[in-house]
Amino acid sequence: MGVASSHQSDRNSNATQLSNILKDEMERQIALRNLQFETEQAVKKAKSEESFVWEILAASTTLAGILFQAHLTKNRAYAIPVIPIVMYIGYRWDEIYGTTSQKIKTDAEKLYKTKRELLKPVGGPITFEEIERRRMAWKQNSFART
Repeated sequence: MGVASSHQSDRNSNATQLSNILKDEMERQIALRNLQFETEQAVKKAKSEESFVWEILAASTTLAGILFQAHLTKNRAYAIPVIPIVMYIGYRWDEIYGTTSQKIKTDAEKLYKTKRELLKPVGGPITFEEIERRRMAWKQNSFART
């Protein structure tokens, strides 16, 4: 009786150790994914800031040309495109240096908490059986072509 009890406690101990190892590995994977996401977001934001400089330069050149042409021809209708160009630059500035990204994040979190049913995929979540069915159909189609 003592030997069987000893084996059972060894199994429980091994199962607990394995569970702890798997939990630690899962936590490391989650931390890695979070770090990758943060890195991708930082690169995206840096690229956006870099492109904004060029957008400002292009908008300034375009606006100077438009205003110069409006002045030369004495036709104020040439100045109409100034409005959307200035609005676009203002939007981009707010997107990069303002509060737009924080507002979008807040709205997304609110939507996630209150209207989760809107975020579900059409037709429901994909199941393992659906993946297998599509994989087999793809396999049959690829063999039929050869």
